[in-house]
Amino acid sequence: MRPSFSIPSQLWYLFSLALLLWSSGPSKGQSLPSPLDQVSAGAYHAAALDTTGSIWLWGRNNAGQVGDGSIIDRFRPTRLPAPSGVAGTRWSAVVAGTFHSAAIGSDGSLWTWGDNTNGQLGDGTTTPHLRPVQVPPPATAAPGTRWAYVALGANHTLALRSDGTLWAWGANYWGQLGDNSGVMQSRPVQIPAPTGAQGAYWTRVVTSEDHTLGLTSDGSLWGWGRDQRAQLGLGTLTYVRSFPTLAFRAPRSPTQSWVELATGEAFSLALRSDGILFACGANDSGQLGGSVTPTGFASLPVVVPPPVGAAAGSSWTHISARGAHAVAQRSDKSVWSWGENYDGELGINSTNNPIAPTQEFTGRQWDLAAAGNTFTLAVTVVSLFATGNNDFGQFGDGTTNGSLVFRSTAGPLAIRAVKPHNNIRLWPNPAADILHIGGISATARVRVFDMAGRLVMAPSRGTVDLSVIGLAKGVYIVETQEMNAPSLSSRLLIE
Repeated sequence: MRPSFSIPSQLWYLFSLALLLWSSGPSKGQSLPSPLDQVSAGAYHAAALDTTGSIWLWGRNNAGQVGDGSIIDRFRPTRLPAPSGVAGTRWSAVVAGTFHSAAIGSDGSLWTWGDNTNGQLGDGTTTPHLRPVQVPPPATAAPGTRWAYVALGANHTLALRSDGTLWAWGANYWGQLGDNSGVMQSRPVQIPAPTGAQGAYWTRVVTSEDHTLGLTSDGSLWGWGRDQRAQLGLGTLTYVRSFPTLAFRAPRSPTQSWVELATGEAFSLALRSDGILFACGANDSGQLGGSVTPTGFASLPVVVPPPVGAAAGSSWTHISARGAHAVAQRSDKSVWSWGENYDGELGINSTNNPIAPTQEFTGRQWDLAAAGNTFTLAVTVVSLFATGNNDFGQFGDGTTNGSLVFRSTAGPLAIRAVKPHNNIRLWPNPAADILHIGGISATARVRVFDMAGRLVMAPSRGTVDLSVIGLAKGVYIVETQEMNAPSLSSRLLIE
């Protein structure tokens, strides 16, 4: 029997293992507010959600994908007005696509805006919308269910409801909707759990240009849509697969499960719970991470090897892909990237295409990274950074100047972990010589970061008296983490 989840638990369940992301202030105004909860890199624009429930967008806006009522590119973050119907509620998620965007309200409502040539906004029309329009709940949706997760392709949209049902709409010429029709849909159509997964429900879905990967509750991984470069991992080229097919036929372990998926233009990635990363599809720019020679494609998933220079004992924890490149995080918070790098989107201080995963240039510790078409966004404990192409203002820093390395784009800003915690006390604060840390155990890890996100101090576990004499004057972040618990962060001023 399919379980029924409350909206908060379903949202956290669906989002916790997916590659999500953080977005906008008035177009000629200030930096992004802090803290941020999510960031999403689209094809040529970006979006973010802050902890007040506000959404911000910036970058290319030729089809109204920024949602501010204009078609003017926005070089600085622009706040998305709350549409009628969400008043009094918070936004809970935002996704940037190619020429359209989508967001979910805390009431479970789904909103879309931007290009609608192929019905990808789901409102029953092909009329573009420069501001958010609500996607009506399908007539056949189970009573009491709500929208819980949304994923955007080039010209189509897929979304999960809180009961694990999957719905799709928009362009369908490559079978990317998965309804076995090949016909464009301007309203949500349900994609049943596939044959072989009876009794299962959908738990996760990712999509890129024209192909999709989805997980069902029995642990099966399914694919559909365009397969010209074997991006579905079926072992053979099918060119078009218009219905969910058992895909990504990598070795399965009875004790392991798939935890995260990512899709680029013509390649796919899947991360297993043991930290092993698999890839399949196109490899002409090294999209498969050095697992095979960078020519042609791999029709069956291959293992992306641990990168040379990775910390001993570390493993892959998060993945993101778009266009022809990928970016991934390891358990030590390092970020590695591979694939196409003509615009510097890998952040490695060159435009070379590395054969294997290469660590970003500065070696910072990161909380999250997200791949756009020809740019990449990444977040440290205190700042949002970008690298690559910036022709449409994708960096959000008011310029169109690109970068070959990750550049701070909106000045220092805090993410969700940087907030007051009653259990952690720093004194004196400001400090000049000795900092006392209260509220931690003898096994807690302590780390100190500067405002560029660089690790500047890593004393032994359980340190409660820390000499800060060697630190320059300024603001720092002190991160503490108990065993098997989330990290907590507090601001520290050195004077």
